[in-house]
Amino acid sequence: MVELDSISELFKKGENGKYFKNNAELAKKILSYVFVNQELKSAISYSEPFRDRDLASWLLRSYREFINDYRSRPHNQMNPASKVNRVLKRIKNLMDDLCDLDLIKHDKVETIIGTTDTFSVYCYTFLGYIIALFIELTEPGKRDSASQKLYDILDSQLSSQVRTDVSSYAKFNSLLFKKYMQKGIFYELLNDVFLYRLTLENEVITKDNLFASIDLRAFADPKKAKFHAQVLLEALKELEPYTKLLFFHDLKLKYQEAMRREIKFFHRDFERQCFKLRELENIVVLETRCQNCDAYYLVNWRILDYIERSNLYPETPVPGLVCPECNQDNCIAVPLISKKF
Repeated sequence: MVELDSISELFKKGENGKYFKNNAELAKKILSYVFVNQELKSAISYSEPFRDRDLASWLLRSYREFINDYRSRPHNQMNPASKVNRVLKRIKNLMDDLCDLDLIKHDKVETIIGTTDTFSVYCYTFLGYIIALFIELTEPGKRDSASQKLYDILDSQLSSQVRTDVSSYAKFNSLLFKKYMQKGIFYELLNDVFLYRLTLENEVITKDNLFASIDLRAFADPKKAKFHAQVLLEALKELEPYTKLLFFHDLKLKYQEAMRREIKFFHRDFERQCFKLRELENIVVLETRCQNCDAYYLVNWRILDYIERSNLYPETPVPGLVCPECNQDNCIAVPLISKKF
């Protein structure tokens, strides 16, 4: 059994349509048990405890591989308890991986009354519940329900933060999600941005960072890029002035730090220009490259303009930037730096 090392492995498939990790499908099924457990307990909370043996019994009835395995001899001759014991080792090994990923939590071990046998009790974490809802997004007929549940959870979380926290990010995300929901396109945000992040090979996803940033990914389709950028810009423009100042200042620091790590030629000039513009929170200093003559130079770019352009296909020229070497206006930002809020 290959270990499950990251949340992205629950979603990543090869060109043949098969999961990269052979236990990913079973792990997803285990996470989907959160909804079954809620229904069985008539509970609202996702964190209701459940027994490993109850989970195993349910998987024997609902997980395709187990169903097919126990239809044929000699497995179909086994009694229910023996079947549970047979699959339990595989399930528990995978549960250990899910615990390591902070998707479930091992609560306790209890003894079955009148025997020496034991069972383990687990519960789902907040992140585990969120990932289970993202899994539901990918299943036919469940998209709308999962989208609404995710919106309700995020709106509740962010609204609470806005009341008790001065974070500009909490206020911005609360406004942004409402924008998507009001336009009837919240699923597009979940699918194009968050599900995309969940499939990134090197992205470490935790409960603290999944919604802490918005990925301005580079879309190959300019229409889709402009579509998402427009909603972002609408939300940004509606932030109250002081919140916007804090938000832009933080973005500027992140963008310029990312640019500093990737810069090709202008280290001294870049440093001086950043210092010169340090009090202009809405201006970021970027290195650019001319597509015509391959010359590099620095430009001062409004953050709003950068946000609008940064999720376009990387080779899309930015109009209005004129190369000082060849006097052509076909330059692009190099690289497309930090594409996340």
